[in-house]
Amino acid sequence: LRPLRRPRLDARLLAKDLALEKVGRAPKLARGKVSAKIRLTGPVDALEGVAELEAQNLHVAGQRYRQATARVGLLKDRVSVYEAKLVRHGGGQLRVWNDIFLDGRLALSARFRGMPLSAIPGLSGLEVPVSGRVSGDLKLTGSVSDPRAGGRVSLASTKVRGAALG
Repeated sequence: LRPLRRPRLDARLLAKDLALEKVGRAPKLARGKVSAKIRLTGPVDALEGVAELEAQNLHVAGQRYRQATARVGLLKDRVSVYEAKLVRHGGGQLRVWNDIFLDGRLALSARFRGMPLSAIPGLSGLEVPVSGRVSGDLKLTGSVSDPRAGGRVSLASTKVRGAALG
């Protein structure tokens, strides 16, 4: 027997109810339990694959989500988000798709519907009380270290200091 010139791998991984609080930096970002199905194939130095993730009782940045699912492709030069969906307790939904390149570039799309303004980081801590819901479609470009957002955002039932806007 002699070693393969370019060893190949075909692996299927299954994780069930993995506690995010016990994984690396996750306690600072998120907590909850995640399950995953991952398939990796190809040469060991150029693996590609697909991961399907599902989280229960997910908490991210102080917000609680009743449903969190994602299907992503692990490609040569990027992580391709086929679809990621978060459904928030108390209303609101976020969907994300497209690509995050391994060199740090972003080419993501996001659609959010009926998210409470209180769910947006930074708004809940304002001295002026703000309430209402926000929906929109955004393109996230730039890089992970310098992200840019552009698109359309609309507000509904919005109040500042108890006074209705619009």
